[in-house]
Amino acid sequence: MITTIIAWLYITLVCYGWGNMFMHFMLRTIPEKNNILLSHFSIVCLTGLTIIAGFVQILSLFIPLHGWLIHIPFIIPCFLTSYSGISLSKIKISFGWLSHISRQLLILLALCILLILIMNTWFISHPDTLEYHVEIIKWIQQSRAVPGIANINTRLGLQSIWFPACAFFSFSHEGVSYYVHLNAIIAIWAVIFIISQIDKNRLERSPVSVLWILLLIINLWSYSQIRLTVTSTSPDFIAAIYILFSFYLLYRQEQIKSKTTFILILCFLFFSFCTKLSSIPVLIPIIYIIILLASERKYKILFVSLLVPLMLVAPFLYRNAISSGYMFFPSTFPNIIDTDWKLNEKTCNHIASYITAFAKTGSDLSEDAAENVNNLRMYEWIPVWWNLRSIADKTIISFSLLSLFTMISGIKKIRKLGVTKMLCIITAITGTLFWFFLAPDPRFGFGFLLALIGIAADISFGKMITKYLSRYFLLLTVLNLVIGAYIIYRFNNYFSTRQIIYPMGISTVSSLVKGEGE
Repeated sequence: MITTIIAWLYITLVCYGWGNMFMHFMLRTIPEKNNILLSHFSIVCLTGLTIIAGFVQILSLFIPLHGWLIHIPFIIPCFLTSYSGISLSKIKISFGWLSHISRQLLILLALCILLILIMNTWFISHPDTLEYHVEIIKWIQQSRAVPGIANINTRLGLQSIWFPACAFFSFSHEGVSYYVHLNAIIAIWAVIFIISQIDKNRLERSPVSVLWILLLIINLWSYSQIRLTVTSTSPDFIAAIYILFSFYLLYRQEQIKSKTTFILILCFLFFSFCTKLSSIPVLIPIIYIIILLASERKYKILFVSLLVPLMLVAPFLYRNAISSGYMFFPSTFPNIIDTDWKLNEKTCNHIASYITAFAKTGSDLSEDAAENVNNLRMYEWIPVWWNLRSIADKTIISFSLLSLFTMISGIKKIRKLGVTKMLCIITAITGTLFWFFLAPDPRFGFGFLLALIGIAADISFGKMITKYLSRYFLLLTVLNLVIGAYIIYRFNNYFSTRQIIYPMGISTVSSLVKGEGE
């Protein structure tokens, strides 16, 4: 736990520093009033990580990401520019919400961080992490981009901007070969933001505070959200976090109309796309924002707005092409690269078919099994798919369906909303439909599913939720008790004194005495 906390602090300091550098650059380039929301601690940290991940991804194409030397170019600039002259006013803006946070919310924050710490330092036993995530990360640490690496193991072709970032922040050069520090700290940043929004809306006596509490409950209740994220190197919910932050910023743009915010949204959306290709519906707001910025004919702003997105996308597509021969693997479109180490199309199509089949019925990797599942009619596979879902995920899916019907029935009301809110609704609906027909495992679509529920609740049920504001105290008390009880359960069943200093590491058959069982 001690080494994990040190790793978290280091990652946070570096990311916050780079985030501050980028925000300062944006404000100097684009003369507009400083947007206080963009100075929030969590948003600054996520921004910094986006920039670092972009640079690290470029470096990983040419050199192995191993050793402290690779960190020096990232440490020195941010500490010289962000921390040498950092003002008290900046710190107050980033952490101002802590000055008036209620005792209950402070306890909630402490419990969430403790829970994440306990889970993050236990054995890594997530199948995808063990089967290919860690292997990809190790290759990135040991070698530059390897042409045709997908021929060794087809899943090694499933590249992501996330894996170079995990390799960079794994600290294996210090003898701590642990790969999930980054997953955990992003979950903590997200929790901090949610709790700060609960407190902000509580002070304003806004019904939205209840929605933020419910979001945190869902994030913790559904195993494939925060709990899976902090116990694996899975990028699924990481992409969802970036999508949800983008939706939140875009949804508020009707009042703010900030170019800096639009550019930050672009960065977050491109990052989510480079993290998981299943985020492709984010191209809808991306195209809108680019057209909007281009229409003003302020080419300096347009250039700045595309600088980071290009830094994210270009090396991502190049790494994909190097690894498998296809820029959007496992998709074979566009099939324009001709090399002797390129995977054959049949293998790519099988992987794409398997992903869809597994999301529907938990199908095995065999070609026949995947084909049989994908040939089923909708009424044949939906009952199997539904039975495989957890109660939490069934709840999310049900509310998503209800939200979709609410949107359709309230189309007249929705048409009166502003352009950016309409854009959020269209993207959320498109993303939900895309998820359902392509790969309907909830973990692939949480960014769109949760956004759809949140928007529908804000539009249609705000007045109804106001009635429950008086039960705010009770809801938080129950939540704190449940999290506290779960922490005790984790201590009793999934804790070793070895965790106090170092994380337990990657599990083996012999080391998993008790098993995860969740």
